Amino acid sequence: MVAPTPVVTADWFATRIAALRKERGLTPRELAGALGRNASGIRHFESSTRLANKDYIEIVLAQLGHSQLIDPYWRVIERAKRKPLWWKGMLPRVKKSQRPSELHQLELLVNFESSAEHIHLYAPQTVPDLVQTSRYADALDEVAEPLLGELHRRLRPGRQAVLHQDEPPTLHVLLDEPVLYRAVGGGDVLREQLVALLDLTELPHVTVQVVPAGAGFAAEGNFALLDLSPELERDPGAVFVKTAADWIHFRTEQKVDRYRSRWAALLRHAVTPELTRTMLERTARELASVSQ
Repeated sequence: MVAPTPVVTADWFATRIAALRKERGLTPRELAGALGRNASGIRHFESSTRLANKDYIEIVLAQLGHSQLIDPYWRVIERAKRKPLWWKGMLPRVKKSQRPSELHQLELLVNFESSAEHIHLYAPQTVPDLVQTSRYADALDEVAEPLLGELHRRLRPGRQAVLHQDEPPTLHVLLDEPVLYRAVGGGDVLREQLVALLDLTELPHVTVQVVPAGAGFAAEGNFALLDLSPELERDPGAVFVKTAADWIHFRTEQKVDRYRSRWAALLRHAVTPELTRTMLERTARELASVSQ
């Protein structure tokens, strides 16, 4: 079971407390009064990116009538505290009030990828960055240098290493067929990328499928759908969408479910993993013959 990071755990816990409070029919002010605290403190805990301490967990869950959740929720938090954060020394130290949105979103993306049990990637234009080769990624950066480009490049090896850790998430990639022929960086770079995808499909926890060009269906754009550990009770998962300016993420059940529906529709049109391997192998051979 993949342990969630402290940031992801704090986000989940804050959301769960807010939901349990609303189920109880209490406002933040009313809950604060019952706990002998002020309402701003309750709002802080319900929007916090820091882990709650055990005293708070015990009193708030007891007050909300869910004492049975104290031990399992505390175990989740204890596991999160022990989670190695390989990127911690790589991110620039910026005050929260001065942190640009693109840095905040990138940090969230790395946290959620490292916390995911299942990762679903849809890429209609290019191979998604979690499985890009260095040369393929560099070629894309030459076309349009991303915000925080150098930081993205330094983080990429660590992000991709998640797929090779002792307890890796399952990875399912859906590629629109034109991605296989779009010569990003030239034929040699594309062939190297296709071979890297073939190598990934040898891993038991990785699935790659192609959505054929003639399927007559496509989602609005790229997205990453991430499912977290089942120990995060009632967590809806997360969706990250990459734009030219920034990453955008969604955490509400309603919005995440919309992307689940899009994923299911894409999957119905995708060819099998076996046929996908055949398509990757054939295209890689064709590119090799052209380069000779």
